[in-house]
Amino acid sequence: MQKWGRGMELKKCNIHMNKVKCRSNLQITLDEDNNVPDTKADMRHIIREQGNVRVTEKKMSNGKLFVKGLLEYTVLYLSERGEHQIESLRGEIPFDEIIHMEDGCSGDTVCLRVDLEELEVSMIHSRKIAVRSLLQLFVTVEELYDEEAAIGMEEEANVYMCSKRIPVTTIALNQKDTSRLKEELVLPAGKSNMEEMLYWELDLKSAEARVSNDQVAVKGELLLFLLYQGENNMEGRRGSELEFYETTIPFQTSYTISVRGDELVDDISFMLNNENVSIKQDEDGEARLLEVEAVLEADLKLYEEKELEILTDVYATNQVVTPVRKEAQYENLLLKNASRMRVTERVALGEKSIGTMLQICHGNASVKIDECKSVQDGLEVEGALEVKLLYISEEDEKPLQSLHTLIPFTHRIEVKGMNEQTIYDLKPVVADTMFSMFRTDEVEVKADVVFTLLAMERKREEMIEALHCRPFGEEEIDAMPGILGYRVQQGDSLWEIAKRYYTTVSEIMQMNELTSEEIKVGDKLLLLKQMVSIL
Repeated sequence: MQKWGRGMELKKCNIHMNKVKCRSNLQITLDEDNNVPDTKADMRHIIREQGNVRVTEKKMSNGKLFVKGLLEYTVLYLSERGEHQIESLRGEIPFDEIIHMEDGCSGDTVCLRVDLEELEVSMIHSRKIAVRSLLQLFVTVEELYDEEAAIGMEEEANVYMCSKRIPVTTIALNQKDTSRLKEELVLPAGKSNMEEMLYWELDLKSAEARVSNDQVAVKGELLLFLLYQGENNMEGRRGSELEFYETTIPFQTSYTISVRGDELVDDISFMLNNENVSIKQDEDGEARLLEVEAVLEADLKLYEEKELEILTDVYATNQVVTPVRKEAQYENLLLKNASRMRVTERVALGEKSIGTMLQICHGNASVKIDECKSVQDGLEVEGALEVKLLYISEEDEKPLQSLHTLIPFTHRIEVKGMNEQTIYDLKPVVADTMFSMFRTDEVEVKADVVFTLLAMERKREEMIEALHCRPFGEEEIDAMPGILGYRVQQGDSLWEIAKRYYTTVSEIMQMNELTSEEIKVGDKLLLLKQMVSIL
């Protein structure tokens, strides 16, 4: 609360918001040749490669973001070894980059997202591979700020106020947190003991957040796929067998927050990091236990919707009051919804595939967004569904093969009132997938993609930040007639007329026997001056 002028006090409040101060992105290429470890068999054919990017350090200084991280990759390949044809190797490529931001860019929160756009692993020869990858680094620097608004003033005789209500959306929480997930699994009875783990994938299948008074409770599922060499205990048979195992792992966790979240609008996203799957022995000394670990990173944003009554005008009949105004910018929630898109496509194995498909081992799908365009009352999204499959082939020389394809799509999300100035956050998630053999050389892919959209409209409003006051001069008092007749002009309101002639709305209505404040052009009004000197 601040004092402006003689005996007048403005009541103010802060509109607490989060704004993007600057953005930048950088595309980097990692290119490295690596030898196959001595403990691994010679490589004959690469079946599949899988990559994950882990940021180990980020630091903002003097308009530059210093980033360190690792590209972790796994290669599943067909070896020259007879008994164990399928093998895998893991490796990592470090990177150290500097991202130049705009001059003077600094803020409360630095958000970094690293997308693995491309990963290609090829054989140079049986003991050496070439790893080529393309990383896209997206940086957003956010800053919390307050927009101050006058919402009223202390009541005072001969002072009159006008106000209006505006909808505003303020940020109540902007927090990043982590939670460690750990689970121990037992192989089903029909599966053989594990001799060697060849390849695994751990993905976040679903995560549903529920905001309560002091925490965000999360319930979800992890999808685990495991490919391993199993022990063969059958009499008369030698060697080991290739086995695969896929299961969903339910989990529950929570994050502590410092706000009451009962009626807040949430914008929450999750990402899995530091995944690890290891083999353990059970009580009988058999390798039938799996220990699964991961870190669930949460980006928690909570918004509060409310109506704010702001002061729009002030005048007095005992002194000259001049409001000092400023143009303020604030945000209001336009829409938060989840739009669903169904993808159904038949995909051929392609000319590079050898043999026909006997069984699908594992499949997954992810969304790649190429472009988002704001259109009239909506958002148009162009991208592709990236599909990866592992399958068993009838070809004895290459019993395990893979399929990698892109299914393009265009999806429109209806958002009434959206335009190029709208601020939005779009989160696409593949909710459900199903992969089935249509023929021995063709796969039918069905997927549900959910686009969660939070859109904010940018609003501008003139707000009062100060009042300049001074007493009437004697000349001003003498120049104003005590009573006069007035004909209503275009754009007039009772408030504007009362302010201009130093009277009050209630006085005008009483003198002219008006039952409402509605007036029209040409109406005749009798006005009685109320201005008095306070000298």
